Amino acid sequence: MKSTLIQATFVLGSEEISPESISKRIGLIPNLSGKKGEIVNGKMPYPDSFWEIYTERLPSLDVSDQIEEIMKILNPSFQNIKNLIEEYQLTPMLLILIIIEKGEVPVISLSREEIDFFNKLNSTIEIDMYANPYIDPR
Repeated sequence: MKSTLIQATFVLGSEEISPESISKRIGLIPNLSGKKGEIVNGKMPYPDSFWEIYTERLPSLDVSDQIEEIMKILNPSFQNIKNLIEEYQLTPMLLILIIIEKGEVPVISLSREEIDFFNKLNSTIEIDMYANPYIDPR
């Protein structure tokens, strides 16, 4: 039986610095990265370099569950990330992925602490939501 899934991803985008340099400076290994101009799936080149780290897609009905997890991962390197963003004018983004199953729509609410954390990094926050079809049993 499928449940609604949520994943949080933190992305750093750049035209200048390589993903390897980002990892070295902040002390975290990304789940995914790419260099500007690198070919994606044999088709198009990446428009910019990027570095991203994400949580697993887990069943949940509250986006804060995954936001808190990504914050735990980033928090030990917070100041290094902030310094790197400022030094290289990186583009930070928190991406919240929601895959809705059986009409189970999660709570989409961020605490002041969560907003403050990503605001201090000058991060945008984006939500990608996908609702899979289902038949209401009523």
